[in-house]
Amino acid sequence: MSADSSSRDRKTPGQPDSQDFVSLPGRQLAWTVSAFLLAMYLSILNQTSLTTAMPRIIADLGGFDRYAWASSAYLLAATISALFAGRMADLFGRKFLLILGLSIFMLGSLLAGMSGSMTQLIAFRGVQGLGGGIIVVSCFVAIIDLFPPEKRGRFQGLAALVFVMAAVIGPPLGGLITDVLSWNWVLLMNIPTGTLILLLTMKLKYPRVNSSWNASSPNYRGIYRNRTVVASAALNFLAGFGLYGTALFAPLFLQVVLGATATGSGGVLMPMVLGIVFGGILSGGVLSLAKAGYRTNAVLSALVLSVGMFLVATLDQEAGLGRVMAFLAVVGLGIGGALATANVAVRHFVPQSLQTLTASTIQFYRFLSGALGLAFLGSVLNLRFSARLDGMMPESLSRSLDPDLLDRIKQNLRVLIDPEAARDLAADVASRGDGGAGMAEQLIAVLDAALVGAIQDVFVVGMAVTAFAILAGLFLYNTHTSKND
Repeated sequence: MSADSSSRDRKTPGQPDSQDFVSLPGRQLAWTVSAFLLAMYLSILNQTSLTTAMPRIIADLGGFDRYAWASSAYLLAATISALFAGRMADLFGRKFLLILGLSIFMLGSLLAGMSGSMTQLIAFRGVQGLGGGIIVVSCFVAIIDLFPPEKRGRFQGLAALVFVMAAVIGPPLGGLITDVLSWNWVLLMNIPTGTLILLLTMKLKYPRVNSSWNASSPNYRGIYRNRTVVASAALNFLAGFGLYGTALFAPLFLQVVLGATATGSGGVLMPMVLGIVFGGILSGGVLSLAKAGYRTNAVLSALVLSVGMFLVATLDQEAGLGRVMAFLAVVGLGIGGALATANVAVRHFVPQSLQTLTASTIQFYRFLSGALGLAFLGSVLNLRFSARLDGMMPESLSRSLDPDLLDRIKQNLRVLIDPEAARDLAADVASRGDGGAGMAEQLIAVLDAALVGAIQDVFVVGMAVTAFAILAGLFLYNTHTSKND
């Protein structure tokens, strides 16, 4: 047996040699990378833009008790499809994988945009998520295929930039489309954009990649023996819990409680997004320049995140937009610092041969944190809203209202968003006898207070969960990045 073949036999299962990548001409490489990044941008933009549309969606479709399900269905489906997409890339090719992901994503977008009920929206968002998960995995596969190990960090940097751009543009764009057109177009806009990306992908000359190295099972056990990987995955999971939870429930508070428009709520979220960006930059600078330890940086970032979640939990009907934006910025700083520290630590302590597998594994946990976290926080919102409403409802008002009417209001909080719906409720209650108009006003005030308390409870729970990120940070090594990988 030759030395070369012996070396290949000893390489880590599921990982390529440094020469196992496709060398493409500069122009062809640029078009190929652009196609994958644009597809990923579209899938992320869809997630971030829909957050500001969700309050209007429940106003139109009802289903307040399933407020978080549309987002968690997407993330859960993306998590599932990501598990199988890598193997599909080996069997059918990378180009096919991206075309498949885009096609499923656009089909889900079309169906979700035409939804007539919350149940339909949840189901079709799941279809979208299947495509979105495939798209994200295709980008990780492209990193392996198109770049040698020493250049893959540049592609990951471009992917991070794409994520930041989608996170910054998404909330205000979704709000603007919702206010000017309707929430349906937040989903339907994916069709023309996705079609252009699909046409670009079909024209790519992506060579057939020799994927024999992928045929063996990835060395998952190997990466889980690495303490930094476990701590970084936990840190990403918990920071993702805070990210997805705040991005979804802050617009509900802004639009329903403070009366902001969808566009306005998107603008108020900007400090959080910019805080994530600045937190990541600040964290990287502290690690490289001040020589602070990973453990110290992670613990401080997690502490800032927990404090930010606590501050958001104190907001009520009297909160000004300036205070809301300041508190959301604190949350963003904590999230950005925690994510950046975890990602840099992985690159520092994980062998080069395992870094791509580790990056995809961490992405899996971030998807999972969104899927499980939003479902959990959505349940908290629903349970606490019902409990607070029952506790705050004056007995005289409760006796005067039709139980069916109260149940319908619990399922659809349109009266707190749409002035016309509030007037209809007032007319309905007024028709039941003297004092009906006053009862309607009192009912809306009770609903508003119950919702504020329920949202506060959501962020208190979020603070408690994200506080475990402090513990995860303690497991990182307290060393700096001065030594070479």
